[in-house]
Amino acid sequence: MTRSIASLVLLLVAVPLHARNVTILVFGDSWGSLGPSWHELVDIFAKHKIPATVKSSAVGGTRACQWASEPQAINLEAAKLFPDQPVDYLWYTAGGNDLANKWYVACSEGAKTYDKAIQCMKNAMVNVNNCTETMLTKFLAPGAHPDSKVLQVGYDLPCEVGRCVTDPRFAFCGTNRSCQNSGTVAWQPLLLGPMAAKFPAHYTGIDILGTVQAAGGVAGAATGKPVIDTGSPCGLMTACVHPRYGGAGATAVGDAMWDLYFSKQNFSRILRQPQPPQPQGDTARPSLRASETLVESDDERRCHEAGDGDDDVHPLLREVECMWDWRPRYECAQDVWGCINIFSQGQIQMD
Repeated sequence: MTRSIASLVLLLVAVPLHARNVTILVFGDSWGSLGPSWHELVDIFAKHKIPATVKSSAVGGTRACQWASEPQAINLEAAKLFPDQPVDYLWYTAGGNDLANKWYVACSEGAKTYDKAIQCMKNAMVNVNNCTETMLTKFLAPGAHPDSKVLQVGYDLPCEVGRCVTDPRFAFCGTNRSCQNSGTVAWQPLLLGPMAAKFPAHYTGIDILGTVQAAGGVAGAATGKPVIDTGSPCGLMTACVHPRYGGAGATAVGDAMWDLYFSKQNFSRILRQPQPPQPQGDTARPSLRASETLVESDDERRCHEAGDGDDDVHPLLREVECMWDWRPRYECAQDVWGCINIFSQGQIQMD
């Protein structure tokens, strides 16, 4: 305790009077927008007394490969939300919804054995990881955000009761919880491993399976050590797959993110930097708006609320199908050349 207090005092002494905050962009799907959500990051940084600015562009029901239809999507969201600051950390949360598509589901349902079902998943994840790699390559490129760090969390086990009992991502398993959860365990290295190999200096993927179970008192569960024959406590989840923000499960996810990742970061290198001057007049960057992401359209809101239906369709499948044709679309609040200049000044290659 004494060492922690001393470290905090040293950090505070080293921070300039007008030092900038740690900046964190949340990008991707409903784990960022709904639950545990970007609000959880706000809470854990406040809890540990680290000045941070957290902003989210996450959209529920979206897939990695939807976002990657615009290869510069992460850079565009960073330019929109942090126009005059670097992005220190990116919480990238995408890839889960990509498996809720009819081609993969048909492959999984038609598999004759568990191993063949996992092979369906491996094949599908090649495309998902290509989409993620495309966007991260642009984001981490020289002239873009080469000093940023990327965190990805491999989700957690869903509620597996009622209409949540079947998971479209593991259609082979039907209602067999042990089978579904074993599939989720097998999915972790497929989701997190490739980017760790591709971007070893920037990317960290963490397996937190079992975190919500442990928060809900499931005997034997711990972060990274799920109990295979049951799901996460449904009272801590919303729409089957999201730890409900404000509940013990989401709080535990935030704590796991801190313990496994953020607690190991050197924030002093950021907090010692002065707040960048705010451009004025003609030197200010044009602001960006994302016509499909900044403000929800009626269709998006309808899709996000689709999980409230009273039939037996899994909420994840319903929302992904409803959002299937969504694409990120960007336009300059000023003229298009001003928008392009944002990237030419930063030497980002637009192709």
